[in-house]
Amino acid sequence: MNKEIIFSNQSMNIELAMGCCRGRCRFCTDCGKTFRVFSLAEVKENIDSINTGSFVTQAVFSNEDSIAFPASFIIEVMNYVKEKKPHIKEFSICAKTQAILMKPAEELMLLRENGLSKIYHKIISGDQSVLDENLADENLDEQIEAAEAVKKAGIELSQIIYTGLAKKHMNTHVLSAILTAKHLNAMQPDEVISAAYGTNPLDSLEEIQAVTESLNLENGYFSSGEFRFKFPEQKNYFSAFLFETMHGSGVYINQFQGVSND
Repeated sequence: MNKEIIFSNQSMNIELAMGCCRGRCRFCTDCGKTFRVFSLAEVKENIDSINTGSFVTQAVFSNEDSIAFPASFIIEVMNYVKEKKPHIKEFSICAKTQAILMKPAEELMLLRENGLSKIYHKIISGDQSVLDENLADENLDEQIEAAEAVKKAGIELSQIIYTGLAKKHMNTHVLSAILTAKHLNAMQPDEVISAAYGTNPLDSLEEIQAVTESLNLENGYFSSGEFRFKFPEQKNYFSAFLFETMHGSGVYINQFQGVSND
């Protein structure tokens, strides 16, 4: 699922495993797939098979918990990529909360020193009831602790949230979105990425509107689908753009969809 959310034609996908080791989250398309870790030889073989143009400068470890692999393993893979594809200058990695917390601070800093520049932290929601209902195995307080560890290591923090998971009864989904914004405010990520799960575009935009109205990033970006806005500088512009999309022509609605489970 991570590939659909964060990938562009300017990034290379590095997979260290297939499937999901948990297989519980109700919203994840990887659930039910057999989990298998690739050997270093297999990872290198996969890297060799990828044809990237010189314009591709970023590589992403896209598996759900890539950060859980030993730091020495991740560094060896990064060094191999640098050797075989010298145009790759930046590395990012996907991570869930528990995997970040299990990494010693020294290892996070070692990864940064060897080229890791960004961590994609999938927080999903800032509403604990939504996390529990979807069997996400996530805790809000632990997410804050993990975010602090990433920032302390000097690594850019990009956090992924989902629209479409909260119940729609009596605007519960809007209230859940507001809780998510407050949770993000406490962590102050460098970027927030909003992805849609199995919801119609207008419902998704209602949640995005609720999040961004309460979102107070001191210096960061909010991304959804094809759009990316700088906060706080472009917050008012984004609000006007979102209003026009919802109540005007609606021409951009589908372009807000980060990922769908349809």
